[in-house]
Amino acid sequence: GLQLMQSGGSYRLCIPSKLGYGEAGTGPIPANADLVFEVDLLSFTSPPPKPVIPVAERSCSQFTSSGLGFDILKAGTGKNPTDGDLVLVDFAVFDATSGVVQQKSEWEKIPLRQTSPFFSESLKMMQTGSTYRFCMPKAANSDSASNIIVTLIDLRPAASADN
Repeated sequence: GLQLMQSGGSYRLCIPSKLGYGEAGTGPIPANADLVFEVDLLSFTSPPPKPVIPVAERSCSQFTSSGLGFDILKAGTGKNPTDGDLVLVDFAVFDATSGVVQQKSEWEKIPLRQTSPFFSESLKMMQTGSTYRFCMPKAANSDSASNIIVTLIDLRPAASADN
């Protein structure tokens, strides 16, 4: 319904039960209830376009024996993480073909023992203060591959699972 509205418009949106909460209902809304909303659309903005990684910065020139691709974009001078560490990273995951950034996160806390084998291998290569581009091997059940740019900000021992 919102996609039909114009800025400044007032609409009554009537949603039949089967498109709402159906037979289950929820909270104060009983089962099989039709929903009615009075909506005033004051204004809207379009989301900004997703960032795109330039073609020259999408691939990797070095590979590990497991097939993980990598390039060092900025060398670090700190320690390398181990399985028992919690890492603090900035990262951007992007489509290897189009370069479109699919996910971006800053100051993400990640326990190394809870990551995928390839991500764990990736992070263990890094030193604090470094930025790497990693090219993940294409999954057998996927038409596209995702690559990731990671900055390792800090690391510390992860809390014990027993605590």
